[in-house]
Amino acid sequence: MVFRRAVTLTLTFILTFALFSCSTEPYPYQIDEYITLPSTWVGITVNESEIQNRRDLEIMKVRLNAAISEPVTGRTSVLGDIMNISFSCYLAETYETDKSEGNDIKYISDPDCTIKIGDSKYPSQLENSLTGKKEGDEFSVKVTLPDTFSVNGLAGSAVIYDVKVNSVTQQRLPLLNDAFVKTVSHLDTVEEYEEYMYLKAKENLIWEKLLQSVTVITYPVNEVNAYTVKFLTYYNDLAEKAGVTVEEYVAKKFFISMQELHLDADLYAKNLVKNELLLYYFVRVYDLQISDSEYQVISEKYVKQYGLSSLSELEGKYGSSYVRQTAQLEKILEYASSVITVIDDTQLIPE
Repeated sequence: MVFRRAVTLTLTFILTFALFSCSTEPYPYQIDEYITLPSTWVGITVNESEIQNRRDLEIMKVRLNAAISEPVTGRTSVLGDIMNISFSCYLAETYETDKSEGNDIKYISDPDCTIKIGDSKYPSQLENSLTGKKEGDEFSVKVTLPDTFSVNGLAGSAVIYDVKVNSVTQQRLPLLNDAFVKTVSHLDTVEEYEEYMYLKAKENLIWEKLLQSVTVITYPVNEVNAYTVKFLTYYNDLAEKAGVTVEEYVAKKFFISMQELHLDADLYAKNLVKNELLLYYFVRVYDLQISDSEYQVISEKYVKQYGLSSLSELEGKYGSSYVRQTAQLEKILEYASSVITVIDDTQLIPE
């Protein structure tokens, strides 16, 4: 589903390179009533090739985020280009009449829409029509709305998009050199940066494998409900800013129904809660509560990493509980890393 992919990229728990997202207070429960982690977790292994591939992927993401947009000249648009378009959308069966009378489908039409060609966030007929175009082109394309587009009974309906291409740009990746490293991190050299990203990739993989080992018995209702509300509020706020209902907003942006939005909210909430339960499981079962002195050392490191001036500024920006739980996670990952084995499979000769 398109929307689930978007959620994964933007909202769900992401361990690598970000402060850990936790509730403000530890769960006041017997954790083993909610999850179990088999003793065999100590036998988990991580392959060296997995770590290196993850490191390289994350570095590429950083470079993509810092990419410079340049106008496309001398050719037409291709997959991967960024295109800004404006379009009006009409029911196909009444297209001519509705167009002449200005009766477009308001909550689908968009005067300022930016699309990366090939991201598959819009119906395939529309995205396929965007290649081979240049700035200033105007065209129409017939699209069948997906069955998940449930607003106003339009699921499966044929519509026509009248499209104008406002601009076409391409991304130029910055070179991975010392100068770039200094702009995206607290480090000075590519070698230091790759080592740092390697350690983060290793931690991320270890945490993922620990999560895969967890059996959830049941989810605590209060925390799941709280994160569900947070998720839905986020999209309600976006819809309000756009001047449409939330049903219209998610239908236009993700081509899904409200039922699917609620399913994704539940998925998002349970994912976060599972992460938090595992965090507190380690704190309590393995007595890994972070001390004040450990917190001081780790948080001062965060101050430097995030380019801030003091611990008070860090805590003011993120909240002291938020920072403390991030430091707590770091201690847990350090412990897990000392137990979990990294297998060097990079030297294996294929048969």
